[in-house]
Amino acid sequence: APSAAPGAPARALAARIARGSLRARPIPSRVASVRVDARAGGGRRPTVDAPPQNEDDSAARPTAVARLTASLGASTSTRRDIHVGRRADAKAARRERRDAKHARELGPHLGSANSPASVDAAMSREMAAMAGGVDALARRARDLALADERNLEVALRLASAAADVAAEELRDASLEAEADLDWPESSSSSGHAADARAGSFHGSFDDASRTAAAERRTAEARRERLSACAESVSDLSSRLSKRLLHDEWSATIAAFAAKDWHVDRKKPRVRPKDRRCNQPKARQGWNKRAMRETGVRVCVGCERMLPTTELIRVARMADVDDGEGDEIDEKTEKESRGDESIDEEKEKKKNGGKCKWSVAIDPGSVAGSDALLRMLVDPRGRAADAAKHPAASAAAKRALLRRGRNRARAGDSNERTSEVDPGFDLPRHPARRPTNALQGRAVYVCRRGACARAAFDPKTRRAHRALRAAGAFEASFASAVEDVCVAAEIEDGVDSSRWVLERAARDGGGTPGRWSRHPRYLDERNGAEAEGSDQTFLVWAAERSDFGTRRTNDW
Repeated sequence: APSAAPGAPARALAARIARGSLRARPIPSRVASVRVDARAGGGRRPTVDAPPQNEDDSAARPTAVARLTASLGASTSTRRDIHVGRRADAKAARRERRDAKHARELGPHLGSANSPASVDAAMSREMAAMAGGVDALARRARDLALADERNLEVALRLASAAADVAAEELRDASLEAEADLDWPESSSSSGHAADARAGSFHGSFDDASRTAAAERRTAEARRERLSACAESVSDLSSRLSKRLLHDEWSATIAAFAAKDWHVDRKKPRVRPKDRRCNQPKARQGWNKRAMRETGVRVCVGCERMLPTTELIRVARMADVDDGEGDEIDEKTEKESRGDESIDEEKEKKKNGGKCKWSVAIDPGSVAGSDALLRMLVDPRGRAADAAKHPAASAAAKRALLRRGRNRARAGDSNERTSEVDPGFDLPRHPARRPTNALQGRAVYVCRRGACARAAFDPKTRRAHRALRAAGAFEASFASAVEDVCVAAEIEDGVDSSRWVLERAARDGGGTPGRWSRHPRYLDERNGAEAEGSDQTFLVWAAERSDFGTRRTNDW
């Protein structure tokens, strides 16, 4: 028997299904996503995927075996996830560089024949044409805005398109009016040409006048339409901005309300040693134990944290003016008169007594130098105003006399022990912290003229403001303190006349105790670090095992 034509069984099966004699079985939902290919005529003909059946909803859910397989196949390695993320970032960076190079080679708009602005203009024209004109498009935008505030974005887009088309029409009308100004050569109508050939000047002039008037009316109408569209766009923009602000406010309130409902969630607890306030601070290289042992203070001029042995102390004292010009120390007066005179002193202040501050150099901070003490004691010297207060001058005299007695006593002991040789070098004792001769609020300044000029500048009055005695500033006192600091730096073999402070070193914020290193002084002549300005060799940090012990220095 002859063989059946190719594809005949398939056609017979389709005919039986169409007659209803054979009912097609539904495809299970588990395999519904698998495409079915029917072989007919020796070729492959794809068919449409079968949709899932509603009668077997339980089959659409993943089985326990599928869930277990997915969970076992998931990656549980954090390191692998990190590497995958890094590779993705590298790929994104390479793709970005490649796209940037491609854009540079092709030029603006990636070589497209139409710019985005021209495409937007064409879209606006098409929208106006589909709506039936600019007026119809503007009315549709207004109706959408009035119907619901959620349509303000769409209404604003339609109104902007109407305004763009109106502006383009007004520009075209203006160009046509300018082109028709060259009368009568630019006239192209047949009537104008016939009148020109016939020599009828008046007829051509009347026609041109009517044409110009019509063009002016057209331009005026389009100008009014553009103004109305622009006003509509402005109104819709204002309403949309208000609505967006209200939406943001509502979303913020809803977010906080949603967070407040989670009352059962426990607040994460941070251990005290992990809190930010308990972390080690920079302190320009110091730590608290070393600062306590060394007596570290901050220079008011350069804001470096240095030991008090390298600083000069400036103290504030309260004086009382009795009305006749005599200034006496308040504490000394109280001690001499006793407690029974306190009420009389208060009454005297109310009746006309005036309380003011006096600022002076503490002689205890320069007690290690005979030259500096003599500058403070000499009433006619350059630094006489630095210890003008009676308590400061008396303390300077006592310090100078004590230093002379100690030197004489040390000379006698050296004469007695000069003939004895111990056979080894005696250890050097660390510099002793100076004893404060004046009590009260105080600031510290380095033994450098640059720091004194910065601290006692007449414009900033930095030191006096720190002492809360800005009204007690005197130019003579500032000059005297500068002379003392210059004399001190000469003793140290340093010249700071051309030093400039580098402000870029404030890498830890505005507080000097949070900086990681000392601010540097630069030489204004070459911009390099000034010679002799580095004092980081004085900075050290105590170990935990050093608590309660004193550190011995070798210098």
